[in-house]
Amino acid sequence: MAQAYDFALDKMGLDIQSHTLWSDYIKFLKGVEAIGSFAENQKIAAIRKVYQRAVINPMMNIESLWKEYVTFEQSINPMIAEKLTQERSRDYMNARRVAKEYEAVTRGLNKTHPSVPPTGTQEEHKQVELWHSYINWEKSNPLKVEDPALIAKRVMFAYEQVGGWLVTVY
Repeated sequence: MAQAYDFALDKMGLDIQSHTLWSDYIKFLKGVEAIGSFAENQKIAAIRKVYQRAVINPMMNIESLWKEYVTFEQSINPMIAEKLTQERSRDYMNARRVAKEYEAVTRGLNKTHPSVPPTGTQEEHKQVELWHSYINWEKSNPLKVEDPALIAKRVMFAYEQVGGWLVTVY
């Protein structure tokens, strides 16, 4: 089951609406029975890894995931919780900022448009412009990350979301 969640996160984890997917995976991992200290440590490490991936990814409700993560770390070991959360705090704040920017950049986008032949309407022209704007925003690296693979993945994800809109290039 964990492989299925990893697959889903690899495909949709960058989506701004992926909060539920991340939360469900964490809930699943927390529900796994661990017998013995080795298994318990593996469980903690797996949960921590997912939280740490999630809280640096711009998404709606990122604040609630951050609070859950901080609570999780404090419940495991209050002594190292501050260090671990402090290490991620800057990236979390950056992801939160980008999530808010994303809302503004994508306001008005129709993500459910089927791929159909263009009719040349004003709405189609507007959508194409909005999609181009969003893709250019992703290309500008709003997260300011230094990982070219992540930048490319985010830009490719933006193109994948376009659907039929950019089929109609005006």
